[in-house]
Amino acid sequence: MFDFKIAANLWPVNIYYFVFGQVKLSLSSCVAGRRQNDYLSYLAENYPLTLGITNQNYKDMHHSYINKGFKAILATGFAIIMLFASCADRRSALDKGLADMDRGDYRAAIELFTASIEKERDLHSAYNNRGLSHLYLGNVEQAVEDFNNALDLGAEAVIFYNRALAYIELGRQEEAVSDLENAGRLNGTDVELFIGTANAMMEMGLSVEAENIFTKALALDPASIDAYNGRGNARMLAGDEEGAEDDWNRAVEIATGR
Repeated sequence: MFDFKIAANLWPVNIYYFVFGQVKLSLSSCVAGRRQNDYLSYLAENYPLTLGITNQNYKDMHHSYINKGFKAILATGFAIIMLFASCADRRSALDKGLADMDRGDYRAAIELFTASIEKERDLHSAYNNRGLSHLYLGNVEQAVEDFNNALDLGAEAVIFYNRALAYIELGRQEEAVSDLENAGRLNGTDVELFIGTANAMMEMGLSVEAENIFTKALALDPASIDAYNGRGNARMLAGDEEGAEDDWNRAVEIATGR
């Protein structure tokens, strides 16, 4: 079993435009009411008989417009509070699930990730981490299903990598290789993910592919002991003893500071 990479993606909540728009709408209502009141006041003072506007009429209309403005502000404030509460609730369940995963309580984590998904079905990080929890528990088919759902919501390198590990557990090597290749293609700067992908390739006996991925990791982090050690293993598996020894020696030099 490999070390599974947890993609603790923060759930993005972009509510700026909603809040700004609602507040602007409420303020506009108040301003419009104020302008209307000024106009009605002018008519009441200058043309009371022609338009039939009395001081009492004016007061009633004035209060009506002001009340409408305040009611709009109150309604907007309540909507914003409910939106923040909903966001906090989803984040709370997801964060608690990740904390349970860190503690090794995968069954509790699954329940919390499920609660997040029920409230927002496009929360791909909840699917991904629930899949990882299932994978830790040996529920491999359920893990694959969750990874599939996560990938339907967005193709990310780490999710392909996680699903590849599940495919390896199921003996579905061809699909595992395809996912690992996708992970390597989408990955840009994650050295740890490159090393994990290369180790998975090694597990399936794909030493040449593993060596190439370890080399990508070293291009990003030339001082990575794990990458040098892993590439040495891949080269030894491929029959390149001299290259393997060079990599292992380099790993020792880095580790000892020589």
